[in-house]
Amino acid sequence: MYIFQQINFKLMTAAEYFDQTPKDHQGPIQALRKTILREYPGIEEAMDFKMPTYLFEGEQMFALASEMQHMALYIIPYRKLDSFRESLSDFDLGKSCIRFKTLGPEQLKKLQRIIAAVGTA
Repeated sequence: MYIFQQINFKLMTAAEYFDQTPKDHQGPIQALRKTILREYPGIEEAMDFKMPTYLFEGEQMFALASEMQHMALYIIPYRKLDSFRESLSDFDLGKSCIRFKTLGPEQLKKLQRIIAAVGTA
């Protein structure tokens, strides 16, 4: 069953979004969410583009998505992702997103390092 067939996005909070993600997506997505919230105290968690987004000092920095075939971490603005591209050969990359179907311990550590570094890049 796909998430987009189950969810009414109009009245959803980020917490509700996470609660309704498929069980196999919840662990990886929640691990990234916790990393973002830990690394950036005071970051605002909101819903934008039908996915949880994170604003720090008024600027969008991250978004998380649970899609039908994958999960994704978005780095906003996308240029901040450029300096990490070479180290992300084990991921499917878009202009601003890092897509993955599963997230092993080494991949999680890599994304956690990127999340921490984006605020200083």
